[in-house]
Amino acid sequence: MTRLRILFVAILLSFGTATVFLMQHRWSLPPLEAPPPRVLVSNFVASSTSECGAATGRGDALMHAYFAQLPTNATLLDLADAAFGQGPASVDVLLRRALLALLRLDRKRCSDNVAQVLALDPLHERAHLISAYCTELGGDIAQSRAAHARTRALDIHGSDRYFSMPGGYGPFLPSDWQLYHRLYMPALAGLFVCTEFMEMGLGGRDRWVSSLLAMQDEPVRSLDEVVSNFATRDYMILRGLLTPYEQSILHTYYDATLRTGILPNHEPFVTSCVNERVGYFLNQRFRPAISAIAEHPLLVTYSYFVDYNSKEGNPGLKAHTDAVDNQVTMSMSITRQPYTPAWIWPLYFQKTPKSPVTELGTWERQLRPGDPDLVEALLNTGDGLLFRGRAHPHFREPLDGNRTYGNVLSHFVHSDYPIWLPRHVHNQRYANDKDLPTRGHEFIR
Repeated sequence: MTRLRILFVAILLSFGTATVFLMQHRWSLPPLEAPPPRVLVSNFVASSTSECGAATGRGDALMHAYFAQLPTNATLLDLADAAFGQGPASVDVLLRRALLALLRLDRKRCSDNVAQVLALDPLHERAHLISAYCTELGGDIAQSRAAHARTRALDIHGSDRYFSMPGGYGPFLPSDWQLYHRLYMPALAGLFVCTEFMEMGLGGRDRWVSSLLAMQDEPVRSLDEVVSNFATRDYMILRGLLTPYEQSILHTYYDATLRTGILPNHEPFVTSCVNERVGYFLNQRFRPAISAIAEHPLLVTYSYFVDYNSKEGNPGLKAHTDAVDNQVTMSMSITRQPYTPAWIWPLYFQKTPKSPVTELGTWERQLRPGDPDLVEALLNTGDGLLFRGRAHPHFREPLDGNRTYGNVLSHFVHSDYPIWLPRHVHNQRYANDKDLPTRGHEFIR
């Protein structure tokens, strides 16, 4: 009876915490016409009636409460840690302990818990994935590459991240690796652990695929409607790709990289970097959902972080179409200065495809806000615009005021694209080929 009473209290606590989280985790977009509220669906209450199941359900509820609170409350991690320490040390509990240790950048404890899982199940996919990030936490590039490569053999969805890319372009290698590792590792751990807990609550399903219907500005009832809308328009605004917790840690990370000057490309009005660690992580994690929307298996080409400043004479983003390796692009608002109060820098997208001439950064006429053929994408931090940038010109007006604006672009191509070629070869070979179609999403070798 005592055990049943404890279980009942644990389930009530889990359900109550989950309810608070779900109520707090709705967000709307005040500057825009508010879309339907997005709720992160997760199974917080363990279905098992064992002590282990009760501890897992209570611990998961506390972890989700931690991710829902800004600023974060480390006491919730302590409580979750205590919950995971109760009951038998099953595989599920050990994995959660390992993730919590990774979030706290505690490599030894993370590694110890993963080792216990692998002793029980040597081919456990998630355990190998966590092990790869734990290895990366140590800071050794060679070991990290090897760990991610080993993991990819077991879990292609989970481990294809930055250090082992079967396709796409090489990673960003900063001049000061140790400094960069200190900057990116807390953000990477936070993003990874948050997503893993969400997906464990979803029964292992991809969190963005599971949320596709909820991220639409207009009511949709099926994936077929989402696919049809994108195929018809060549663009789609996705609301709430990133939770407020993820937005916060990304802003902190990118702000730090900009202040240290470690990003490689410094121009008068722009600072940028291709395939920095965190941007490429997001690029890979979004791929299943973007493939579902495009209704085609996609490959990642590269991620691109770009921070614009409002210095006098800045051109904004001139109207252009994208290069050939940007078959499908997602642009996300990530950071800005000042960060509060919130403000929006519109991105304009021309609905009519350009005439087929080339695909390498061309535009046919100057576009202006208010033109009848334009979509004005108003993206709050954490939102994304998915579009076919090879076919449709897009631009931003010059940035005014004493402000900066940073966004991450994730680029994808169809699986039949010759991704193994260097990027400059792609662009030289196909941008000058007058027979290459540029209006649609198809690719002809």
